[in-house]
Amino acid sequence: MRAYPCREEAGLIFVFMGDPSAADDAKFPQLVSATDKAYKKRAASGAR
Repeated sequence: MRAYPCREEAGLIFVFMGDPSAADDAKFPQLVSATDKAYKKRAASGAR
């Protein structure tokens, strides 16, 4: 099983699929809409 670096930001999980040693240096996207109060989020409940 392979492992990948990941990061949680604003309720979203981002997986870095590149070279793991470069994960900390990779530019992270701006999440402007995620911090906007008018932006609606949906959370998944348990699997059925």
